[in-house]
Amino acid sequence: MEKKLLIIFMIFALVSCQSKEKKLIGHWHEFKTNNSEYLNCYHITDSTFEINALTNMRYVYNRKELDIEKSEISSLAIENHGWTSDFKINGNKLTLNDSIFWVRQINNRKSFISDFSAGLLVNINPPETNNSEFDFISNDETFGNYILVGKLKNDVLSRFKHFDKDQYYIQLNDKIGKLEDIIPFLNCNHCDISKQIVLMNVDRNTPRKLLAEIESEMFSIYIKKNQIYYLKIDANELISGYNHSY
Repeated sequence: MEKKLLIIFMIFALVSCQSKEKKLIGHWHEFKTNNSEYLNCYHITDSTFEINALTNMRYVYNRKELDIEKSEISSLAIENHGWTSDFKINGNKLTLNDSIFWVRQINNRKSFISDFSAGLLVNINPPETNNSEFDFISNDETFGNYILVGKLKNDVLSRFKHFDKDQYYIQLNDKIGKLEDIIPFLNCNHCDISKQIVLMNVDRNTPRKLLAEIESEMFSIYIKKNQIYYLKIDANELISGYNHSY
């Protein structure tokens, strides 16, 4: 019995003495209140700080290049990604101030799927596949235009009463757009339209009619079918990629 108590005490001592820096490493979701949808997703290692890793709102920081002091974190809610060391970690909860807190996530199917909506105006539960080979895999060298389609999040609906909770909307960058906004969004004077890649992050229940209308807009400016890719996920293996077919 004494031996067990000693082991428990040693484990507790190790965890208690663990540096604030080490406790910060992990996968976190940021909330404003206990009842709100989470705002952003953070993946933190000892060398990188990644925000919204699976969406078009992705940011990656090298902590050494930015000369970040130990235990400092960044939050989109704090003055343009300002760094701060004024936070507390208690178990799986990190508190920034009276209105912002983070909750540590387990890397499982649920958190993986939810991260595709991080930082967006729309919710996206991507279609699934059992095939781990993709036509196109997004990486740091990839440049593509993202078109996002899904139902609006509750906090967006609460701020803008004229939207319909049952309708599917198109998000272009950080704004809700319409079909007629797609051509000016993709078209630019210095772009070679034949080399453009369009990455479609689309909720699995999006009406096929809406997707056909979006593709029709793209075809009208000579974007071909093989330039369009749809996000697919293998939620069991926690991997994602892009295929030509939806």
